[in-house]
Amino acid sequence: MEERYRTPVSSGLLWNVNQPAMQLVPRKHAELAPLLARRNALAAHLWQERPPAPPMLQDAFACRRCHSAGVCAAYHAVVEGGTPESSGFEEGHFESLAGHISAPHAAFVAHWMGLVDWEEAGARARRSGMWALPGPEREAQGGCISNLAFSHCPEPASTQDGRVHLYCFVRHQQASAPGPPQHHQLHTQQQQHQHQRQQSHTQQQQEQQQQQQQQQQQSSQGQQQAASLLDLGMAAGDMVLLSVDGLHTAVGRVTVHEVTPSSVVVASRRPVLVERYKAQWRGMGGCGGPAGREQPQQQQDCHLQQQQQQQQQQQQGAALWRLDKDEVASLSVTLRTNLLRIASDGGGGGGGGGRAARLRALIIDLAAPRMHSLAAAALPGGDATTQGAPGDAACSTPGASTGLRLRLRLEAAERYLSGGHGATLNEEQAAAVRRVAGAEDYALVLGMPGTGKTSTIAAAIRALVEGGARVLVSAYTNSAVDNILVKLAQLEVPFVRLGRQATAHPDIHRFMLGGAEYPDRSTPALRALMDSVRVVGVPCLSCNNPLLAGRHFDVAVVDEAGQITLPAVLAPLMISSSFVLVGDHYQLSPLVVSPRAAEGGLGVSLFRRLCEAQPQAVTALQRQYRMCAAIMALPNALVYSGRLAAGSAAVAGAELTLPRPEALARHPAWLRPLMAPAVRVAFLDTDPTDADVAPCGEVQLREGTTNPGEAAAVAALAAALLDAGVAPGEIGVVSPYRAQVGARWLGVGLWMWGLDSTVG
Repeated sequence: MEERYRTPVSSGLLWNVNQPAMQLVPRKHAELAPLLARRNALAAHLWQERPPAPPMLQDAFACRRCHSAGVCAAYHAVVEGGTPESSGFEEGHFESLAGHISAPHAAFVAHWMGLVDWEEAGARARRSGMWALPGPEREAQGGCISNLAFSHCPEPASTQDGRVHLYCFVRHQQASAPGPPQHHQLHTQQQQHQHQRQQSHTQQQQEQQQQQQQQQQQSSQGQQQAASLLDLGMAAGDMVLLSVDGLHTAVGRVTVHEVTPSSVVVASRRPVLVERYKAQWRGMGGCGGPAGREQPQQQQDCHLQQQQQQQQQQQQGAALWRLDKDEVASLSVTLRTNLLRIASDGGGGGGGGGRAARLRALIIDLAAPRMHSLAAAALPGGDATTQGAPGDAACSTPGASTGLRLRLRLEAAERYLSGGHGATLNEEQAAAVRRVAGAEDYALVLGMPGTGKTSTIAAAIRALVEGGARVLVSAYTNSAVDNILVKLAQLEVPFVRLGRQATAHPDIHRFMLGGAEYPDRSTPALRALMDSVRVVGVPCLSCNNPLLAGRHFDVAVVDEAGQITLPAVLAPLMISSSFVLVGDHYQLSPLVVSPRAAEGGLGVSLFRRLCEAQPQAVTALQRQYRMCAAIMALPNALVYSGRLAAGSAAVAGAELTLPRPEALARHPAWLRPLMAPAVRVAFLDTDPTDADVAPCGEVQLREGTTNPGEAAAVAALAAALLDAGVAPGEIGVVSPYRAQVGARWLGVGLWMWGLDSTVG
């Protein structure tokens, strides 16, 4: 009413159809604030398009000195269709920042920003369950561990990032018992209490029977949930939100430190006030507060609530906690900024104008990449004039400074390949090193599974460093960055790894700031280090690290590029003169939550886009050293059209060797034929009609799928292999379902992977 008539309103009228007169309700801020919050949430849900940005500041003096003027001008031009007049910039300033944006470029950026919007909306819908659903219900859908009781605090761990506090939680003995009633549960209980006074005794009995059935079902589910925490899809390293179920949501953002069948240990950089929340939990029960004087009926309902809470406290004796996967950290701002930076030609936040212009030509216009003619001539089947597709500009004669740098890199690459290290590379891998060294714009390396992709890239980076280049090593995940850095450490290439120690591989800790290699973390020491170091490792989404501000690299090497969305991969490209994308788009594509964003193309990586547009820029690694011939036949037939080849006869003919084959007699008959040395690939039928194999059925969760029957079958196979003398480290278990990963076999030292961890 105030918004519509622009008049202060101090009270309202409440009309109940069962009452003869209306009731005057005074305005109270404590009641109005949550009402407005719900209204805003509903309005945001109904708004299907991007909400408008704040209006332009219209302050030419301030905008001239703003560090985000370039990004701001690009947004105003691309998204809002702004003009120099509407921008409020000084005369000529807006044109210098956004006048270069052509209609095709504006359409490209606007399209991808729309995809980011849809993806953000999809992620927002997924994380709403953390606030709206009770713990057991959320756990049944996936992404949550509920009904946890605080156990103890293990000894705090000291890391280079500082002191980490550890907290251990265990399943509560009454897993099906609910925690303190949530607001919507209390409201439901009040309605049931009033309804029982108005309905007949028969209806009361029916409702009680239904409630008993629901409680029995919940109790059964709770007992199943309490069987093993390993089956709930959380693993060490996952970011989660810690909550007191029914009392405080998201009391802290923590990291899963360890998961066992009966307990979970989380790590927090800040102490969690467990005792305070336990005291608040025990003190719940009052129904007074800002609502004012209670009516007799309200007092009766409050008494009912207090009785229920007292019963729960007597049964449980401690607060119940829950862990929800942290889907709150939105990357949308970073992704939008990356898109606007490539559209901008400067103005502080826009990056280098020349670099952005060249990236627009390569990524949006799909211009052919340039490569030094000497590198083209050195590639198999190439020469200085014919390398690349007919009519393209793949080969060029670069300017004097660029040509000198490329020549030095190529000479260093040839020295490396002709030395002892080069003898370990095959022809395809050597060709990839030469292409990387001679790429003026970019090079693409298609690394099929088992072809030595990581070793090849590490060799190329060493050749680049010996040629005087500064290299940025990046990827979407920390593990992918560290895989390359571990190889570089073996090749004795010095580097710096930026980021938190908790997210890095243990073998890399000494190369982090404050580690054994770089213990001095003073400002002068850090500045000197970043000025002198030749290789820096950092994930794509952390390229805004302050230590990288104002710094530029000669080459950016991005691993697992087939799994990175286009907006996410732009950050390392913007701060490098050339880039190398390494990956395999035939395996996993970028993970996209929103179906609409996926339909729009968000799942198409830049690596795939460039591979399809410029195939002459691709160097394929096809000789693999991981699979025997029978296993290799599967991906060859299904994915690679016969392009994969065995790297050696020994690899092609490898077979299973059992030190104690007689031990198989103690195991089920159905698995014995699978252990024959000649059986390299086997498909196990788990049809329920098979008498020998236990039936298997998938259990659909909100964030994944589990199959307990298949897990049991794999456990039986692993037990038989171990009994037959196969070492635990020689057995690998791969599952497409993350909820399966980390299950029962870790206790015997087996390797467990999800599909995303085995790519390459």
